[in-house]
Amino acid sequence: MFVNPRSIVRLFVGAFASVPLLAGVVVTTVLAGAPVALATEDPGPIQMVVQHCVEQIGTSAERTRNLLEARAAFAVQRIGNLDANDAPVPVMIATAREAQGDLDELAGDGTRRINRIAFNCVQFLHSVDAPQQAIQIVLNARSAALASIEAKTRQSKRAVREALRDALEDEDLPGGD
Repeated sequence: MFVNPRSIVRLFVGAFASVPLLAGVVVTTVLAGAPVALATEDPGPIQMVVQHCVEQIGTSAERTRNLLEARAAFAVQRIGNLDANDAPVPVMIATAREAQGDLDELAGDGTRRINRIAFNCVQFLHSVDAPQQAIQIVLNARSAALASIEAKTRQSKRAVREALRDALEDEDLPGGD
C-alpha cells in the first residue's frame, strides 16, 4: 500500500493541532527527511513519524530529569544554608517536605506530558494502519522514559532526605540523650 507522505504529514499535524509547536516540528522533520530509528535506506513517512515521536518522548524525559536534578540540588543547598545559619528544625523539615512535594509534582508533570505524546503518536499510527512494530517502538520509548523519570525522582528525593538527615545529625533533638 502506497501512502503519500504529504497526506501523512497532514494527518499527523491534524492529530497534534492542539500542540502547535509539535505540529511545526513534525512538518519540519518529515519534509527535511531526518534520520530514522527504523533503519532503512529510504525511510518512509511512518518511520519518520516514529522517529519524531521517540525524539519528543526522549526530550521530554530529559527535561523532566534535568528539572528534578536542579530542584533537588536547590533543596539540598537550601537545607545546608538553613543548617549553617542555625535555623530551627521545623523549618528545615518543612523545607525538605516542600522539596519532596515539588519533586513529585515535577515528575507527575513530565509523566503526563510523555503519556500525552505517546498516546497521540499511537493514535495517529493506528489511524494510518502503521505496523505494530512501529507502535511498539513508541510504547517502548514511553516505558523507558517513564522508568528514567521514576529513577531520577527516587534519586532526587533521596538526596533531599540525606541533606536533611545530615543537617539534623548535629541538632539537639528533644528526647535525645
